[in-house]
Amino acid sequence: MDVAACEKNVTGCLTSLGLKLCDADKDICLEHGLCIISIVPSPILRCICYPYYYGDTCEKEIFSRNLWFLGQPSRTTEMLFVAKFCLLLFCIIRIINCILCLQTYFSSQQIRITNIGVYLIFNSIISLLLSLEEFVAAILLWFIKQLPESYLPIVV
Repeated sequence: MDVAACEKNVTGCLTSLGLKLCDADKDICLEHGLCIISIVPSPILRCICYPYYYGDTCEKEIFSRNLWFLGQPSRTTEMLFVAKFCLLLFCIIRIINCILCLQTYFSSQQIRITNIGVYLIFNSIISLLLSLEEFVAAILLWFIKQLPESYLPIVV
């Protein structure tokens, strides 16, 4: 039988292949999988799974293995542009803020000799380093379109 005929008459198609549908009490398939049993030579139960499910009883879901590849939310290019632009703008503002904090520390002798001055210099240096790292990541974000699939972990 061809595919169109099998879609219209599943029972007839299975019978022509030596198979039949399982009884309701022997149905082992999960996620609405189609349970079939072989008629000859010995009865063996198998499941025909719907798309995105696999396993002996259709118990595993493809989306949970690789969500980035199959379940990506639809994003417009305008939304991505605005998000990238805002990230880059905030990075630039943070870098300017860190530079102004360093300038405040170095320009005032009174601030340098207090505990607040020590806090200000450490906070400024660490924030500046983190801001520069985030700035590089934001710049790279403009050029990276999508993560390659090989970098995604596969959880079984």
